[in-house]
Amino acid sequence: NGTKRFKTVILKPFQRRSEMLDALIPQLFVKGLSVRDVSDAFGEVLQEGGVSPATASRVAQTIRQDFEAWRNRSLSGQEVLYLFVDGMYLKLHPDQPEKQPILIAYAILWSGRKVLLHVGLGDRESYEACLGFLRDMAERGLQAPLMYCSDDCPGLRKALKAMWPRSLPQKCQAHKLRNILSKLPRGVQAEFAKRIHAVFRARDYEEGLAKGRELIERYRSRFPNAMECLAKSLEECLTCLKLPYSHRIRVRTTNSLERLIEEGRRRTKVIGPMAGETSGLSLIHAVLVDASKRWHGIEVSSYILEKLEALRATIAPLAESA
Repeated sequence: NGTKRFKTVILKPFQRRSEMLDALIPQLFVKGLSVRDVSDAFGEVLQEGGVSPATASRVAQTIRQDFEAWRNRSLSGQEVLYLFVDGMYLKLHPDQPEKQPILIAYAILWSGRKVLLHVGLGDRESYEACLGFLRDMAERGLQAPLMYCSDDCPGLRKALKAMWPRSLPQKCQAHKLRNILSKLPRGVQAEFAKRIHAVFRARDYEEGLAKGRELIERYRSRFPNAMECLAKSLEECLTCLKLPYSHRIRVRTTNSLERLIEEGRRRTKVIGPMAGETSGLSLIHAVLVDASKRWHGIEVSSYILEKLEALRATIAPLAESA
C-alpha cells in the first residue's frame, strides 16, 4: 500500500552470506593468509567467482580501522600489576630492503588478567624511541606498574626507569642466563646453568643475593667476564623473588611476550611486503590480539593481594610515579 518498506526474502540469504564473508576475510588475514590466498580459497569453496583481490583488500581495511581505534583508546582503566616490553623487526616499506623496529607491551593486571597494551614503532636500543613509546601509554592514562620486565637493552631499561622510577625493575632471567653462558667455555656451560638457576630460583630475595654473590666471588678469577655480567645486574634479576611464590615463574622472563612475537613473525611472513607503516602495524596488532586470546591469567587471591599491597606500600605510592 506504499506505507510499508519493501523487504525481499529472496535476497536475504545472499545478504547474510555477504555479511559473513566481510567478517571472515579479516580473520583469514590475521591467521596468515595473503590476499591471493583469500581470493582463491573463497573461489574454491563457493565454486563461483569467489572474492576478488580488490574486494579482499577492501574488506581487510577493517583491520586498519580497528587498530586506529585501539591505539588511541584510553588506558586509564587498566590497573597494571606487571608490565612487559619487548620488540621485533618487520619489513613495513615495500620499496626499502631493511626491516623497521617495533615495540610491543603487554600487562598482567591486578585482577590477574593479561592484556595487550601497545604496539608501535620504536627501537629497543634507542632511549628516545622507548621513552616516546612509554609516554604514549602514560598520556592515555596508564598508571605506573608495580613491576616491569624487559631484556637488557640499555635504551629500553633507561626509558623504563625514567618513566616509572619507583616501579620495581626485573631483568629477563632468560636473556641474562644466555648472556652469561655465552661468556663461558662450552664445557662448563651446563654446570653453570644449574648454578645460576639455583640463584634465580632461591627461596627469597635475600637468599638469592647471598647465593649470587657467593657464586661471583668463587669464580671471579677463573671466569671474570661471565661473573662480571652476573654481578652487573644481579639485584634486578632477582626482583621477582620479592613477589608471591606463585607469581614468580610467570614474571621472571619476557618469554610469554617473545612467544607472542614469534607467532606474529610466523603469520606475517606469508603475507609478503607490507604497504606501509600503518598497514604493517595494523596487521601485526590484529595478529597479536588473535594470538593473545589463548593467554591465561594468574591467580590473585585475597592472600596474594595482601602481599602485593604490602610490597607496593614499601616502594612509595605508585600514583605519584605515573
